[in-house]
Amino acid sequence: MRVIKYTFKHIHLPVKEAFCSFFTCTAMLLACYPAFAVVDALEDNAPQTERAIKGLLLDIVQVDNRLITLGERGHILYSDNQGNTWQQANVPVRVTLTAITFSTASQGWAVGHDGVILATRDGGVNWLKQLDGYQANQLIVNELKRLLALSDEQRIAKAIGYSVAQLNYLLEDAQLFTDEGASRPFLEVLFVDEKIVMAVGAYGMIFRTEDGGENWRPLVANSSNPDNFHLNTLIKSRDTLYIAGEAGSLYRSDDKGLSWIILPSPYDGPFFGMSVSYTATGTEGLIVYGLRGNAFISTNQGQKWSRLNVGSDTSILGSVAMKKSEFILLSGGGELFRFNLDGQLIGRSLTPDRSALSSGLINSTNKLLLVGVNGMTHLNLPQIQWEAP
Repeated sequence: MRVIKYTFKHIHLPVKEAFCSFFTCTAMLLACYPAFAVVDALEDNAPQTERAIKGLLLDIVQVDNRLITLGERGHILYSDNQGNTWQQANVPVRVTLTAITFSTASQGWAVGHDGVILATRDGGVNWLKQLDGYQANQLIVNELKRLLALSDEQRIAKAIGYSVAQLNYLLEDAQLFTDEGASRPFLEVLFVDEKIVMAVGAYGMIFRTEDGGENWRPLVANSSNPDNFHLNTLIKSRDTLYIAGEAGSLYRSDDKGLSWIILPSPYDGPFFGMSVSYTATGTEGLIVYGLRGNAFISTNQGQKWSRLNVGSDTSILGSVAMKKSEFILLSGGGELFRFNLDGQLIGRSLTPDRSALSSGLINSTNKLLLVGVNGMTHLNLPQIQWEAP
């Protein structure tokens, strides 16, 4: 349940924020000492360090033959030899980065804390800031004021799903966030096509661009989320978009994110992630997962869900698509759960350090690359020992 009083909202942290709580608290303590000059992390370049690959990493993607990963302190790293060695990109911010997407081999976007959206035009070597939390806050306020200035007839004609009272509540909330500063993180970014890109995040943020990021605009009345629940993930399956978030929130869009319908939810806890796998015949398996081992699969675009029995109460934080219509769920305890699209658990395994995992992929040499709290983990996929369920 969303507590309306503003000061309690920060109790409800999405998983990618929770990963970073230790570092956030440390930064707050250091800020208390006047001897240190505090530099806004949105104005400070990411530090170059050889240990970046061993720090907190939250997402990883493959673009042609290049691997790109990102995480704390603005670190973005890329590898052109399937993860054997990594080089650090030039990044203009020092905030934790949470997600990354590419529309072409050269054009990509990354998002993260403090409402930042970054873009690259050279395959991830150099990055520029397109949006930050200060700008995002003001854009949301401006959009809500614009909607409130419409007549009732105009709001009905534009299919604005919120009442005047709800819009006023959202405006009051947005103004409080403006007073607070760049505090809301983006948690996922997705290219819809080469020009349309969307980002979602904490407290109901949805932003969309139709020109590759030259102009970003908030979608504040396009999903039924008046309580501003966190939107933790955004994925694409063929021509359909899906969002999953706090309080069992599930949405689907069939018009490239302009409007959203609410999907039935199999539980009322937070969803931390979502993924899609396909059978050899093209059947879609939509997977969603969250707190305390809750994971579900749907083969009819989210209309009906079946539980995936992981046999553990650890939180599921990520997933990896495999060949042969299989996928792996990644846990907060370093566990790997291998399923087929029939929802059957094939086997369990465990990473050597048992640390929390956030994302992963299988590279072209059949290595399973996992990222999380302790940076990058390499596993030889054929040599993984799977314990039978």
